[in-house]
Amino acid sequence: MTLSFVNKLFPEYADKQSVQEPIFSRKRLLAFGLTLLQLISILYIIKNFNIEKSSGISHIAFIIVLAFIVNSFVPLKFRQFILFNTCLTIILFAFGFLAGSLFLAIAFSIIGICHLKINYWYRVLLILGMGLVVFVLRIKLFYFQAGYSISPFLASMFMFRVIIYLYEIKHGMIPTSIWQSLCYFFLFPNICFLFFPIVDYKTFSKTYYNMADDELWQKGIRWMLRGLTHILAYRIVYYYFLIGHSDVTDLFSLLRYMTSSYALILRLSGLFHFIVGLLCLFGLNLPQVFNNYFLATSFTDLWRRINIYWREFMLKIFFYPIMFKLKKRVTHNLLAVTMLHVFVISWILHCYQLFWIQGSYQFNILDLAFWLILGGCITVNAVIQEKQSHIVVKERSVNIIYLFTIIKMLGMILFMSVMWSLWNSNTFTEWVYIMSNIRNCTIEDGILFFCGIVFVIGVGFITQIVLDKKIFKDLIGIKPQYTLFLTLPALLIILLCSFNVTKKVLPGSMYTFIKTIADEKLNRDDYNKVEDNYYKKLIDGEEGTVIGLWNLNFKTGKRNSTNAEIFIRTDGVFGKIYKPDLDVMINDKSFRTDSFGLRDKNYAFIKSSGTYRMALLGGSYEMGSGVDNDEVFETLVEKKLNSIYRDSTFSDFEIMNFAVGGFQAIQHIELCYTKVFQYKPDAVIYFAHSDEGMRLVNSFARLIYKKKNLKFPLLEFIKRTAVTPGMSESEISARLHPYEKVILKWAYSEISILCRKHNAIPVWVFLPTTTTTAANASVGELEVKKLATESYFVQIDLTGVYGSYDRKDIIISEWNTHPNGLGHVLIANKFYDELISNRKLIFTKNR
Repeated sequence: MTLSFVNKLFPEYADKQSVQEPIFSRKRLLAFGLTLLQLISILYIIKNFNIEKSSGISHIAFIIVLAFIVNSFVPLKFRQFILFNTCLTIILFAFGFLAGSLFLAIAFSIIGICHLKINYWYRVLLILGMGLVVFVLRIKLFYFQAGYSISPFLASMFMFRVIIYLYEIKHGMIPTSIWQSLCYFFLFPNICFLFFPIVDYKTFSKTYYNMADDELWQKGIRWMLRGLTHILAYRIVYYYFLIGHSDVTDLFSLLRYMTSSYALILRLSGLFHFIVGLLCLFGLNLPQVFNNYFLATSFTDLWRRINIYWREFMLKIFFYPIMFKLKKRVTHNLLAVTMLHVFVISWILHCYQLFWIQGSYQFNILDLAFWLILGGCITVNAVIQEKQSHIVVKERSVNIIYLFTIIKMLGMILFMSVMWSLWNSNTFTEWVYIMSNIRNCTIEDGILFFCGIVFVIGVGFITQIVLDKKIFKDLIGIKPQYTLFLTLPALLIILLCSFNVTKKVLPGSMYTFIKTIADEKLNRDDYNKVEDNYYKKLIDGEEGTVIGLWNLNFKTGKRNSTNAEIFIRTDGVFGKIYKPDLDVMINDKSFRTDSFGLRDKNYAFIKSSGTYRMALLGGSYEMGSGVDNDEVFETLVEKKLNSIYRDSTFSDFEIMNFAVGGFQAIQHIELCYTKVFQYKPDAVIYFAHSDEGMRLVNSFARLIYKKKNLKFPLLEFIKRTAVTPGMSESEISARLHPYEKVILKWAYSEISILCRKHNAIPVWVFLPTTTTTAANASVGELEVKKLATESYFVQIDLTGVYGSYDRKDIIISEWNTHPNGLGHVLIANKFYDELISNRKLIFTKNR
């Protein structure tokens, strides 16, 4: 390859070579060695602390390191070629050849259409046509596994960047080379992170290697480290401070709920800092993406600080064009009208983004309310500032300025916390109920709250005075590229904390703290949500709703069915029941039902002579969420009884599995009334779990909220608690909670009476959830066991069923905490042993 040919391929680098050190200079080699050491340390921390596991960033760490080394030592003119091929390698490595080739074919087609020598609007129509192709793949209109798997990643890569790219081409910006265009779209971290900063094409082009290598490297490391610290801070908030709706009972729990919800933005901030820092290592000197948003002192200041790339995108693509269009029509309040247009468009684009990432979108009035209220406040603030811009402000003392600044900061944090609580609520009624807990405030609480505010203002005031000293101002204002003295010690400390040997020499509380934040898992409230309601989608929770590079099996050709394909919806308390005679795949696991709609093998309606039949009542654990039919513990126990246990009275044992994900005691009672005793069981086995009473109350509240047809005893409870269907689900749960024991006692008695009536032995089994430990076991478990005894159940206690196994070895995933195959084996073994121990009470012939 001749030098002249290379210069034609890469013409944009002639003026950038001057800012670079010679490749093998001593200074550059030293900087490279220190950067490589820090990069490897960061990637090790990511793996050891399970940072964003689902993204797969730790799986491609070796590709990142190798690409960084090669990119650092090839001539500058070849580096975009290296950057593009890094993304290409990750795509083929992650998706496989078939899906990867399809990905590239669609991506190259979209980029190619942008450069067709045809009318601009024809190109837009062709791009929309390609978007329609990806849309069809995303919604599985015509199922194609490879296409469905790559569709969210394609969408994330092109949904905003292609808008910016077409805009720049329309306005005369011509790419200097094919590699510049390819690198703009093929930013390799995008294959790991679907939520990705909206990188501006003009900024991308102007800032590429506009700084010396060594400065870019250190700047990238600084931002990556800042991203990691934000994510770890997010974990602290999430694990230690965040509480659920049901935990909000007074002023202080409400403040905790609101502020901790708003603080969760740390995760997004952390991810974006990490992404931009990683790109910086490869020459993309992109500007800061978040700027100390908790320090905002006004609505417009917040708009300038939070997700800066989004703001710049909205200004360029929508704000200025709309203002120009409206300039001749709107003679008054042009700024206000334009900004309101922009915030409505912001809401639409967030819905658009959410659809591509989740694969579906359901209109949420609170989402719209959030954007309109926030947009309205920013608009009013901007208009006021515009009108006051010509007014001369009287000089104030520094102390007064400091005082007003900290008060305004606190005001913005409080406002955004309220807005975040609105955004996170399921309904407006629920939000109003949560906020109404502010009434539960005594005079002492009010005084304490006031004193707390004064204390925070005082601390903030003193902090500003200290930080205004030159030594601190210089330290805070130091550029990221000159922060090696900060990043090296910080990484060393985090690394030391990640080593098991170091952890063991730390004090017990410190060791527990590090162990807690060193893993990515659900907090207690979200665990309860996952286990309590199998149908409900969670923030990160329900299996299948989180899309990450290594959560999907891209290379499989199996057809996976959705909930809509396996359930029949009902208006009664069941809500959903399984379709009969199914043989499908769910999350790559076989899911089969018999002719009666049970997840089980086919049994004869009339049992044969000598058969001992048991009906099993349970939820998602007993149904076998996330495992094959043959792996469910009920199946294993039945096989074991028929192959190992010998009984002169019975020649065969059957366990009919009536379990359905999400079913609680109310649904089990209805099953007993309508289905179970048609099959003449000799025993009915009811499975209870940790937090049994809370689960029952939440299930009951959901039925009332959804206005299901309920029968007399339940109607009596509703009347007693003054619950109405118009209340929010949270308020209904709160009103039912004092009656938890009474409702549970009624449910147990009802099942037991029905069993005795039909000559079946009632068996109550306590099965701990995989997330229950000695430290977080429910204090109400003894009370629940006592209620089971009073209802004359034969009791089986499976406490300790998981033995000494580490939790991660017995669950399907951190986002699906149901037992995996090993977990079901452990349950089956202990359940079988307990059945045999209680055989004289259970295996008796009643008819």
